[in-house]
Amino acid sequence: MESLHILTALLLVLLISSVYAVQHAEVLITYVRVYEDGSAEVVAYLRVYEPPKRVEVKLFARPLYVEALGGGQLLPVDVKELTALVVATSENVTLRYITTELTAKECEHWVLNMTCYGVVAVSLPSSAYVLEVDPEDFDVVLINGSVALLFRTCSHVVIKYFLLPTALTSAAQRSEQLRTPATESTSG
Repeated sequence: MESLHILTALLLVLLISSVYAVQHAEVLITYVRVYEDGSAEVVAYLRVYEPPKRVEVKLFARPLYVEALGGGQLLPVDVKELTALVVATSENVTLRYITTELTAKECEHWVLNMTCYGVVAVSLPSSAYVLEVDPEDFDVVLINGSVALLFRTCSHVVIKYFLLPTALTSAAQRSEQLRTPATESTSG
């Protein structure tokens, strides 16, 4: 009977400590920038309450590279499974990672498929032509000069798109330049 009480106490301590970690930090917004090669940069902006704290952040995919910044300095960060453990020394922390696991190429188009948490903004490459977005409840916003899809309550996002060939985007730019009237000087 005594071992049952000890086991129950240990489970309560684990439960309370996991809730404690969540209550001391919040992800304000996560920005996902997808590149033409299918890789993605994920940047989560965190607010940490009463730092210093060890904060756990759920990741959308396994990272190839990860870093955390707070107070203008690199912070210690460790990744276990799909969780980043950050030693936050300031109220504002930025967690940034690169992954290749959010997108997959299917024939002629790409599919961004991610399980996400909170408010998420997704920016596709400038040559992307969007075919389908699920869920359909999103806003179109401008972030750092790039068009992004903003999902205010995110749990799962699927975006199908294809990339316009470089020759087409170059031809469109050349066509735009040709339409610009040139000034000529004539002597007479």
